[in-house]
Amino acid sequence: MTYYLDVEIVKKECHPNTAKYFTRKDDPVADFELTELDKLDASLQQPKWDYYDKLEIKAAILHYGLVKNHPFHNGNKRVALVCLITFMFINDCEIAATDDELYKMTKYISESDRKDKDAVVEKITRWIAKKATPIESPETLV
Repeated sequence: MTYYLDVEIVKKECHPNTAKYFTRKDDPVADFELTELDKLDASLQQPKWDYYDKLEIKAAILHYGLVKNHPFHNGNKRVALVCLITFMFINDCEIAATDDELYKMTKYISESDRKDKDAVVEKITRWIAKKATPIESPETLV
């Protein structure tokens, strides 16, 4: 079973954590009230499509959509990254990547041409598949 993010999770968890930990004085994360909810919801709904059958592609399309749809007034790449990490976490996975690797992948998406969406999503999917590792439950650690 796959668990998904919704607007409430983004509003109550992802966005506030992004604002708290990743706001810079010269580049703040905008207030959630400025969010274009239709663009946010469209990005959150896309991974639920039956067309996307594996966690890695669901994560990739979520990340791509949040970066490219630009639902937030400012801080889109940062919020998208926190949403990606949260999505993987609620599905018992983490992305074993450095901050620099996460930044470069997110920047790659933001600088990509929309006409190359399929190739970009495929590259992100392969990257996530390579970097994703299951989170061990406490029972397996005993």
